[in-house]
Amino acid sequence: MAPNPLIGTWRLVSWENRSVDGQISYPLGEDAVGYIMYNQNGYMFVAIARPNRAKFAAGDLLGGSTEERAQAAGTYVSYSGLREG
Repeated sequence: MAPNPLIGTWRLVSWENRSVDGQISYPLGEDAVGYIMYNQNGYMFVAIARPNRAKFAAGDLLGGSTEERAQAAGTYVSYSGLREG
């Protein structure tokens, strides 16, 4: 079996969405940062964020206000799973 060239960790270069009418949007800004990883067992993981995300005022990752947690959730996307194909 030939080695799969996707295996490894890759840094995000850009992320844009294009609508069917050709409009382009940048869900986390034009300078979003992130990584995607594929392993030899077929699993993958993606993490993408808006750069320079605000830190919680309390400095406690689990102690942010409702507004701070909403802001954090709205500036980060991640998912993982078994890659098909």
